[in-house]
Amino acid sequence: MKKICFAVLTANLAISLIVLFTSCNEEAIQQTVNHFDPPRFTWRSFEIPGDGIAGIWAKDTSDVFWINPRQKTLYHLNKGTIQAHYYGNYNANEILGVSNNKVYLFASSIEVNHVLVILKWNGSGFEKIRTNVPSDFYPFTIRGCLYNASGVWVSSEFGAFRYDGINTNSYFYENPDL
Repeated sequence: MKKICFAVLTANLAISLIVLFTSCNEEAIQQTVNHFDPPRFTWRSFEIPGDGIAGIWAKDTSDVFWINPRQKTLYHLNKGTIQAHYYGNYNANEILGVSNNKVYLFASSIEVNHVLVILKWNGSGFEKIRTNVPSDFYPFTIRGCLYNASGVWVSSEFGAFRYDGINTNSYFYENPDL
């Protein structure tokens, strides 16, 4: 009985596979291939320097920025060339970008009084926007960051900070333990 059940199951499986693979419509496959955008998916691989990545932002598949917090460096891969830009003595671990001339790194300072810092890459160097919002020494104390029409926002467990390109605003939490 077991042999008959096994034979019937095997036959059903074989028939199902034959029907499945022979019923493919070549026209449907061709339509799927026509919708694929090959230039956008040209795969390349690069050896990334350093020993850690904290954040990454890509404008395009061939235009990528990332942070290496151990080397305190912003890397930029642009059309196969990698450039390194040292951002200074900060603990950065978040990145947001708008364009090649407007990439924001979010960090905490390493000074005695640790505060949140926004480092704006302008295409040729960094603009440092120091906040008065406290943070811990460690970079993972950054709770969030955002770029929108009202400016750049960053927050720690102690408060939030907004920079609109000209003005700054700080907002402190009444009880940071909550």
